[in-house]
Amino acid sequence: MAQELVGFQFTCPLCGGHSLELPEDYNDNSMARCSDCGTDMGRWGDFKAAAEKLKPQATSTPFKGFTR
Repeated sequence: MAQELVGFQFTCPLCGGHSLELPEDYNDNSMARCSDCGTDMGRWGDFKAAAEKLKPQATSTPFKGFTR
């Protein structure tokens, strides 16, 4: 099975497992399953979209130079 990092922690609501399993030739429409209990958790593309929404937004201000 393939592995990919998404940037947030997954917890299976059924068994409490913390990892997903994907088929070798996965794509955004592939079903992600809990690695511990095998339950279908949803489409891989939906997990990636959720991870993108959870990313902290860049809030840094542009550098404006030094003052003396």
